[in-house]
Amino acid sequence: MQKIYSQIINKINRENVFINEPMYKHTTFKIGGIADIFIKVKSIGELKTIIKIAKENEVKTTIIGNGSNILVLDSGIRGIVIKLEMDKIEVKKNCIYAEAGAALSKVCNIAKDNALGGLEFAYGIPGSIGGAVIMNAGAFRRRNERYCLFYYIFK
Repeated sequence: MQKIYSQIINKINRENVFINEPMYKHTTFKIGGIADIFIKVKSIGELKTIIKIAKENEVKTTIIGNGSNILVLDSGIRGIVIKLEMDKIEVKKNCIYAEAGAALSKVCNIAKDNALGGLEFAYGIPGSIGGAVIMNAGAFRRRNERYCLFYYIFK
């Protein structure tokens, strides 16, 4: 892992890269062992760079958002854990554009402040937009929630 760590810190801000990082610091349940390498990603460029390095070295990657609704074993996570901190949110006309690391609650508040409906079901759900889409947040209440989120994020 030291070789991969060296490759990463040559490309990414060293302050955002950690070796043997305790995962309990990054989950809402406050449990879990260490990640071999833990990286806070601030941009698409950084994400592409890390994934390229991981693929070249055949190292497993795990991507997380705000760490809600994930349980990490005491044995930890092997390979690279990427925490998405890309959280830009924009409103253009009647659409919201949000990066995967944006807090779902923040996106809901922006929708409310801009009189945009359709995300009411998501208010109060912890986590990030990326996690909400992948986990199909709110699907137990209504059908097509995943479509609603994709509509707001990717339209």
